[in-house]
Amino acid sequence: MKRIAAIAVVCLFVIAIITGCAGGGSSAAGKYVLKTVNGLSIEEGFGEIFGTSFTAEELLEILGIDSFEEFMVIELKADGTAVITTGGEDPAEATWTQNGNTVSITSEGQTVDCTLNGNELTLPLDNEVYVLVKK
Repeated sequence: MKRIAAIAVVCLFVIAIITGCAGGGSSAAGKYVLKTVNGLSIEEGFGEIFGTSFTAEELLEILGIDSFEEFMVIELKADGTAVITTGGEDPAEATWTQNGNTVSITSEGQTVDCTLNGNELTLPLDNEVYVLVKK
């Protein structure tokens, strides 16, 4: 009985080591779409940035997109590459790494450190804070 218990403990220890070497928590890989801007709804957040308020329809027209999900989409691929689409523009290629809950995204020579909290990715950019949610 002691031998079985010892083997079980060793197996659990090996599993814990393997999990730790693989990075522990969940991978950030996936597709993220914009949820909030500066802690506000997308309409309110962009209204604050532009210094005025807009209806949802007006804001979509100004941004040149059909839905708010299209304004900012970040797809983090499992191979460490990423595709970033903002404001209906052509997608930009990027790379990304993850260290715990910090996700570093590099595009065009600039790196931005984001925070992963569950299925939300917080992106500080140009004095604004964007929160994207994993789809």
